[in-house]
Order: sequence, then C-alpha cells, then structure tokens
Amino acid sequence: MKLMKFCRIKIKDGNIIRAFIKMKNRHITRNRNRKETLGQNHRIEHKRKQHHKAVKLLQEKAAQGLAVDV
Repeated sequence: MKLMKFCRIKIKDGNIIRAFIKMKNRHITRNRNRKETLGQNHRIEHKRKQHHKAVKLLQEKAAQGLAVDV
C-alpha cells in the first residue's frame, strides 16, 4: 500500500478492505500530550487517511449492495 504522487492511491479493493480491518483492530490513536517524532506523526496520519479511504469505499460498496454495511 503505497501513497503515490499527487495523492493517487494505487490499491486494489481487497487491500483497501484489509487495511480497514487492520485499522479497526489496531485502534491507532494519536497522543497529543506525548511528543512524537515527525516520522511517527507522518506514519500515523498516513494510516488514518488510509483507514478513512477504506471506510468511504466500503460505504459506497454497501450502498451498491456489494458489501455488508459497516
């Protein structure tokens, strides 16, 4: 799962759904009280964006009747 230039994500639907399940299980939260390195913040933000993209995709598929509603 690599974020391509210009915010285009080249991921197949199966990988997006797997990313969604991983995020749901992991419960990544940002701790604002703790000072984190720039790399950690970037990684967490990237995972958060991937998660939201996966949720949106699943909701669209659910609306079309292709997937179970989340």
